[in-house]
Amino acid sequence: MISALFNLRRDRNKAPHKPVLLLSLIHEVEEGRITDNKVFITPELLATFKEIWSRLAEGNWQCKFFLPFYHMQNDVPKFWFLETEPGASVVLTSSYSPKPACRQAGAFRA
Repeated sequence: MISALFNLRRDRNKAPHKPVLLLSLIHEVEEGRITDNKVFITPELLATFKEIWSRLAEGNWQCKFFLPFYHMQNDVPKFWFLETEPGASVVLTSSYSPKPACRQAGAFRA
């Protein structure tokens, strides 16, 4: 299924982060690494995101996994609810993105 999606037409002016994350999640489900309605940030998910990013992202976009993972909690209709790990907090930049301290693997789960 994933290979068929690589041939879809893409708008070069739209940020590719959310579609790449969704494709990464589909891949992880197909591989059996996501088996229920909870998504944890794992090294495998990050590697999948980077691999799909390298194949699909065009232009000057930066490969920032945390952006769609964090911002999809605000999509309408609600896509997912984001939880931080116990003891973790989210500090936002002026553009409402997580600051670097919050971007580490395992700090969030959806």
